[in-house]
Amino acid sequence: MSAADEHRPNYRALWAAVVIQALDDIETEPMASVSFTDAEAFFTRMGAWGEARMAIADFLDLHPDDLERVGRRALAMRRAGEASRPTAARLRRAILPVRTPEFVPLVIQTKPQGTGAGFNQAI
Repeated sequence: MSAADEHRPNYRALWAAVVIQALDDIETEPMASVSFTDAEAFFTRMGAWGEARMAIADFLDLHPDDLERVGRRALAMRRAGEASRPTAARLRRAILPVRTPEFVPLVIQTKPQGTGAGFNQAI
């Protein structure tokens, strides 16, 4: 047993908690938040995020693609839930009745040219 293997069980719970927190952030944080964006990046992006995912997957004895699939599934479920969730504008329309203005004719007193008498004209 190597020195790295001796420390592995101690860190396994820590890295599992990191993955669980990232999944929780996807499920509960606002989509515009830093926590949601970081969790999304952890599961889907390459570069430094992909390297971190690979290292954590190694500690958890998983393939990095397995972590990515779990994250993408959580993201898809969240986005599907957001699409079906009513927005504030839709809620307002459902709750508040639409009021149409009443038509009230405007009466203007005018004098025709050449006569001294006025008449009413509706516009």
